[in-house]
Amino acid sequence: EKVVQLTRQLKIARGQLDKKSDLCDKLAKELRSLEKELEAREKVVQVASTTELELELGELRASVHASAAARAQFEGEAAELRGMQEVLRSELAAATNRHDASASLTAHLEDREAHVQRAKVELSERSEEISRLGFLLIKEEATAAEEAEALNHVTKELHSSKERWSEQRVRLQNKSVEQVEAAKACCEQRLEGEAAELSRVHVALRNSTEEFEQVSQAVGETTLRAEAVEEQFRSAQRTHEREVDALRRSEAQSSKDVEKRVKAQESSHEALRVALRSESANLKKQGADAKMFSEELRASRSEVSTLNARVLRGEAQTLELQALLDDRSAEVQKHVARLEEQDKDHKMATEACALSQETLTEFESQARLARLAAARESSRMESVVHTRAREAAACATESAQAQIAQLQGEVTALRRAVAEAKGR
Repeated sequence: EKVVQLTRQLKIARGQLDKKSDLCDKLAKELRSLEKELEAREKVVQVASTTELELELGELRASVHASAAARAQFEGEAAELRGMQEVLRSELAAATNRHDASASLTAHLEDREAHVQRAKVELSERSEEISRLGFLLIKEEATAAEEAEALNHVTKELHSSKERWSEQRVRLQNKSVEQVEAAKACCEQRLEGEAAELSRVHVALRNSTEEFEQVSQAVGETTLRAEAVEEQFRSAQRTHEREVDALRRSEAQSSKDVEKRVKAQESSHEALRVALRSESANLKKQGADAKMFSEELRASRSEVSTLNARVLRGEAQTLELQALLDDRSAEVQKHVARLEEQDKDHKMATEACALSQETLTEFESQARLARLAAARESSRMESVVHTRAREAAACATESAQAQIAQLQGEVTALRRAVAEAKGR
């Protein structure tokens, strides 16, 4: 936007300079037309004045050529400014590319964060599965403890039954052999039943231990998977933190560069504002001068128009005199014809012709004097107009040179800013 504002301001300044150049061209055209009219009217009378006017015209043309050269120089400076604008546009494109790269990096980081969130969800699911398996393991451990307690109870009962059997055997040793054999058979049956029950308990305990080992193996595998997922999550988090730190550093650096550029552009814009204010003041002053010059030009034009009216009246009088002269010449011819017929009236006719010629010469001298006066007045007015035009052209050239110098200073400032931006 600031570059667009600068281009608009440059376009406005260029349009104002074009208007000034158009005004100079218009003045030059008007001067050329006045010169042509004066040359058409004063070809015979004012050779020296025409040479002076041609010299002044050469000076004016030199000033116009100087203003054209200044305008060409200004156009060159404007071309350089356009080149600077292109450089600034390229810098802006590079900044936008960096911004797009940072945006893509942020999108990549967002994707990584989504991946991390998914890993967290998966880890939470795995942790829930681990907790469920742990609960099952605790339950199996409780059942195994209960079965171990039952086995201990059975072993205790077996030991107590063995003790009772030993006591009964000791007691029955004193009895008869039949009673001993019957008691022995009964005890063996009881011992066989207890041994079968003990083997069943051992089988159940073995099955429970195998299931416990399977559950513990599954828990170990799930813990390994959970540790791997946690390691992946830690590595992803570390890479995410590194990328975030790099992005923050790059954003801080880019923000510093952008702040520096913004400050430099603000300073250049402030300088341009000051220059535009001074230029607007100069333009207002030049507008006032142009108004005054236009008023003077109107006054001079009115005076020239009055002089032209006088000249036209003189020309009308000369035409009338020419008509009278034609009439007199016709009359003279008639008189000559009559004088050829009448030799006596020849002297009178010649005297009348001489008188008419004298009056004609007097009228011609009067017309010549009127023309000389008109020529002097027109030359004086044209010299005044030329001097004012030269002064206006000099003022315009000085203002254009000042504006060109100011624009050169702005161009140098912009070049320095671009050099600093390139250095950064």
